[in-house]
Amino acid sequence: MPLRPYQIDGLNAIIKHLRQKQHPLYVLPTGGGKGTMIAEFLSLCRKHNKRAAFLVHRKELVEDIYERTIK
Repeated sequence: MPLRPYQIDGLNAIIKHLRQKQHPLYVLPTGGGKGTMIAEFLSLCRKHNKRAAFLVHRKELVEDIYERTIK
């Protein structure tokens, strides 16, 4: 699923802060596309041979992100 303009801006901001060795916190409301952004971020990490951890409290969230990134 293609990212919306605000998601692209947010993802770029997150990457910028990570490169500066900062620890960003990005917040979106319900329906803002957090799962889509996470999937895109993890895909970018894999593409550039970087490691990333994705921690959640729900098995359904892990399955959703897995379906978006691995398959």
